[in-house]
Amino acid sequence: MAQPPVPALTQPLNDIRNVVEAQSYYEDIKNRMNYAPTAPRYIPYDEAVLVSARSRAIKLGNLYPDPDIPTPAEDLAAIQALVATLVTGQAALRTDLTAVRTDLVGRINALSKTLMPKVHNSLSYLGRDIPWQVVPFVDGTMPPADLPGIHNVDDLEHLTIPQLNTYLQGHGLTVPAQQNKQSRIMAVAQALGVVGSVMEDHLADII
Repeated sequence: MAQPPVPALTQPLNDIRNVVEAQSYYEDIKNRMNYAPTAPRYIPYDEAVLVSARSRAIKLGNLYPDPDIPTPAEDLAAIQALVATLVTGQAALRTDLTAVRTDLVGRINALSKTLMPKVHNSLSYLGRDIPWQVVPFVDGTMPPADLPGIHNVDDLEHLTIPQLNTYLQGHGLTVPAQQNKQSRIMAVAQALGVVGSVMEDHLADII
């Protein structure tokens, strides 16, 4: 049987139809050459024809631009854009991490300044043998100089209700509506880290 005709080319040469038809033509003659000689579509093996068909399919395939694969110029531009994005993102991330670190260091320092005195006070019982330490207010400031210091339970009990209220507010606690000094003393003591049961036992003894 005669060799099938080579498909005509469609303009422009990089038309996808040229690629499809050239590849189909190559596959067709390759299959025909592998048929049994008695097969109706058989054609004798001809290496030159086979190589020519395959070369034609490859060349036309190279002319067709794959939309998923950018050209070298586009590829370079895409890489440059990606690098620029990564550099910008890295700088932003570094700035964010620095801000987070600064914030964490500040929080840890503030917590340490508050936590250490509270731990000390929790172990100092009523503060008479080992004085209580000053606990900063929630905003990080120390109690004002015109406010009597609290170094033991006696200092605490000598505070007036307005002074106790100032301590409560400074430690971020709600000031009770009722004029009950004992409840205020308990609340301030706990804000200083004094164990609640210690204060309860002490107050029970003096009532």
